[in-house]
Amino acid sequence: MLDSRLFRLHDSFRRDPKMGLLTVGIAGIIFGAIIFAISLMAFYHEYATQSWPQIPAKVTLSYVKKYENERGIVYIPSVTYYYLVEGEKYIGEEKGHNPVEFLDKANAEAWLEQYPVDKEIMVHYNPQNSRESLINNAYNFRILNSMLPLSLVCLLFGGRMFCAAYRALKSCPKYQKKLF
Repeated sequence: MLDSRLFRLHDSFRRDPKMGLLTVGIAGIIFGAIIFAISLMAFYHEYATQSWPQIPAKVTLSYVKKYENERGIVYIPSVTYYYLVEGEKYIGEEKGHNPVEFLDKANAEAWLEQYPVDKEIMVHYNPQNSRESLINNAYNFRILNSMLPLSLVCLLFGGRMFCAAYRALKSCPKYQKKLF
């Protein structure tokens, strides 16, 4: 049943490419809007951390993890610490908010020298959820630099395709009753 529907859909696009163009345009707009919303939510979270209060914490572990990604082997330093909020102990780990990647293990270890075990540091914690904390709450524009342009390209491309197909279909007498 599903195969026959897909075949009819494909067949109708082959007979009238304007409908295919319209569908691709709508899909591009939806995809771009989803990526745009995700990037804005991530940026809002980054922005919200700027108002988090600071509290002293103590480093319990600092180490370097080795990963392999599209750039090759990278080294990511990680710092584990504990802090007290209203007498309750929480454990935090700094590695995911603003990840620092190094291509050389020695550079990653040098970065970790600022966080030796038993050192007291200042961390930012979320007052609504004390389990969430950060050592560094600086903006991470990497999300906006990658996702925002992609979403804008999808929105513009999809919008352009949709408009072109809609104008073409609007002028076609066959579709005037269906579109309006």
